[in-house]
Amino acid sequence: ESLLLTGSYSGSAKITISLRESSNLASSHREFTKIMIFS
Repeated sequence: ESLLLTGSYSGSAKITISLRESSNLASSHREFTKIMIFS
């Protein structure tokens, strides 16, 4: 679900792939969320 939500907000497949590659989805999701907010 986290992957789908991130993809929906960002609209970028690259972020979804990055999350899947990361070991900790929760940690990565928080980092990407901060990036999206600042960006």
